[in-house]
Amino acid sequence: MGRSCKPAPLEISNCHCKGEECPTYVSRQRLTKLGPRLAVEAAASESPDSPFMQELVSATLKDPRYRFYGASELYIRQILEGQSYDTSQPHWEQPVRGILNVFKSISKSRLNLPEDAAIHRELYSSYQSIIDVIFRDMAYLAIAGPEADERRSVVCEMIGWFYHEWHIDPSKKSKYYDKKTAKIIIRCWLSTPPDSPSLDQVVRTLEIFFPLPPDPSGQRPSHLLEPEYRQVAFDSFKVTTIVSQLNFIFKHKNLTLASLNNEIIAAGTFLNQPFLPYILESKVAKQVIAAVRKQFKEHEHRNCEELQILIDNCGYFVEGLFQDSATQVAICTELLATTHLIEVGVEALKLAHSSHTYEPKFWPHLFKQMEHCITCDHDEGCDARPTPSYLAAARSALARVAVPTLVALHPQTAVCSTRDRTRFFLCWNSLISSLGINEDTIRERHRTDRKCCNLRCPSRNFGAESNKKSTCMRCKSVFYCNRECQKSYNPDGGKISSDWLIHRAECQKLAGAFLLSNTPQRLAICN
Repeated sequence: MGRSCKPAPLEISNCHCKGEECPTYVSRQRLTKLGPRLAVEAAASESPDSPFMQELVSATLKDPRYRFYGASELYIRQILEGQSYDTSQPHWEQPVRGILNVFKSISKSRLNLPEDAAIHRELYSSYQSIIDVIFRDMAYLAIAGPEADERRSVVCEMIGWFYHEWHIDPSKKSKYYDKKTAKIIIRCWLSTPPDSPSLDQVVRTLEIFFPLPPDPSGQRPSHLLEPEYRQVAFDSFKVTTIVSQLNFIFKHKNLTLASLNNEIIAAGTFLNQPFLPYILESKVAKQVIAAVRKQFKEHEHRNCEELQILIDNCGYFVEGLFQDSATQVAICTELLATTHLIEVGVEALKLAHSSHTYEPKFWPHLFKQMEHCITCDHDEGCDARPTPSYLAAARSALARVAVPTLVALHPQTAVCSTRDRTRFFLCWNSLISSLGINEDTIRERHRTDRKCCNLRCPSRNFGAESNKKSTCMRCKSVFYCNRECQKSYNPDGGKISSDWLIHRAECQKLAGAFLLSNTPQRLAICN
């Protein structure tokens, strides 16, 4: 019989057969009979992808004697001297798993044995040769399917383990920053679907190899930021392919909360020169913000930690776009005009308002910067000079959600009694007030646009907006979803009151204007 019962990743075989007809069972019995020393010697004449080798690789993780008897040397030799003939699996796949298990086995012992130090030196001295072999067979990393996803994860995890030496001797760090390694990692990332469980490990290695830039709060380590390493990535892979794949990824219909978080982290590693201009030009941010907004719509009744992480990661991504102070206003203008940036930022405030512990990392800062741009005297040294297009885009984006956000952030609805309940409410109110946005201006805009003029409209604030509109029977100028929508919630007193209490002051004036224009209106509702 041929190979059967593929092993579970890295640890033990998942085959439970007990019969001479099963190659996995026979190999396991043989391994037990030979013992570690003889098993390593016998494996020298085995094919790297044989069932016996699979069992040996699994045993390497559990029993340190296998590495002491030369398992790592065996795996290195199989990688360097073997040839890939199988079109579906490279000869180096199992040996790479073996090297990974050697690393993990040493890590588990925590004894700092001299023998393990020698094994480490042996592995590190062979690193570049191993990468050369994988790079030569990189077509195996571009194949689709779950098995290929797992292969990409294993290769990336092995590369990640070599990273641990940098903590011991940072001078060796540059040795591993070569174009071949960069191309392998990026290929693994671009070829792993967003909904694959293997993506998490691939992204972790990508983040290690191309660490994120530091943030102003110092939460990301600045000592990892070395721009020349991003130049390695830029030189090793076609940048247009990367940004095109980014747009494809964030449009993926099967993105989950976890996978979207992973993909935003991965994309964030390229928010630096020389990638940044291409990221901006290809409008990746639009797809990122749209994908985040979609997740919030799908999980609108949840206040989970994953949503908090997602909104912070999105904030880090947007923050990375504003690295050049001279272009901040122009970039912000485009985001305000073409994306749902404000809606996503508002969700961060709402999450914080309804949480006992969550503090948004970026969004309050963005809103304060927007307000500063609008109100600053723009003295010498300040680049925040708003253009007419910026003011128009900001006014339009903020007015869409101004009142619903004020309602949601009202101090009486805050969850935590120990924090300042008014903080987020005042932050938002100060921003919209800087543009002259208030309930009167919003009502006027809604009236002009034939939208429901009840600013606390349940449909608009807590669900989908109604497509049908009816008008006030007297003035024929103010619109509501229906009769029930004329009633609104008053957060100050907690009482239900008719919108007529607000509308009656303007009704007679609007009625006179209607008679002059004699404009036909839709079905009326009585006040």
